[in-house]
Amino acid sequence: MDLLPIASNSSFPICSNGPLDHRDENLELVPLQPHNNPSSSSRTTTTATEAAAEAMTAWGVIFDTVVKGLTMAVHLKEEEKDVEMGTVELRAEMEKMKGEMGELKGRVERLEGRVATVDAENSALREVVNGLQTRFGGPLPSRRVDGVRRRSHVSHPHDD
Repeated sequence: MDLLPIASNSSFPICSNGPLDHRDENLELVPLQPHNNPSSSSRTTTTATEAAAEAMTAWGVIFDTVVKGLTMAVHLKEEEKDVEMGTVELRAEMEKMKGEMGELKGRVERLEGRVATVDAENSALREVVNGLQTRFGGPLPSRRVDGVRRRSHVSHPHDD
């Protein structure tokens, strides 16, 4: 089946039996020119103004498509900047948190050092108490001296 495209009012060529299908492997497109366009004899010739208007319409579609594409590209670039700024802000926040974590680790290490010091002091005091108990043959007397109980540093209303 040998088909030649014929001119149409749309920007897509049409065959005599319908629109061209790019999936049809047997179809061979032939450029539209007056000498090979079978419908050119039945068509009225177009004026230069009509041809220019038709060309301008095609260029208008191309121009609109390009403008839309550029607008989308600008929009995406702005979105990319927003995402990048968000990333920069997140990085700054992470760095701040890393600094705070470093400070907290330092405080924990200092507290661990103080706990170790207190543990060492308690151990030394236990050794002294154990040595005194061994020396005096039993438990040390309570905090009572002369039958009067000494107040501890924490006041309790029922201690007396």
